Amino acid sequence: TTSTARQTANRFPEHPTSEAKLRMVFEELDLNSTGKVDVEGFRRVFAALHLNLSQPTVDDLFSRADINRNGWLTFSEYLNWAHHYPALIDALYFRSRELIQKSRKEAALDATTAPL
Repeated sequence: TTSTARQTANRFPEHPTSEAKLRMVFEELDLNSTGKVDVEGFRRVFAALHLNLSQPTVDDLFSRADINRNGWLTFSEYLNWAHHYPALIDALYFRSRELIQKSRKEAALDATTAPL
């Protein structure tokens, strides 16, 4: 599990390249690892990361990204959309990173305080 913890820690580096950041955010939005993002995945990630956007706003952001209106985003559509919302991509990236770090700290604390 130590190698898994390292992989998780390295998954969201402090200073990622732009390309890495875009890829990692897409992977977070792609809840089913299908290479596509549906509106439900989009909503769930925004909610889980506590981004204070209303559901109609999140739906509007999704519809702006869904160029061909088929109900899901390909990586290409996502990249086109992300180009217009760099601050939002940063927020998604750093909130995801923060959430993972918090979970790791809590798990480490639980491990040190657990009865033997």
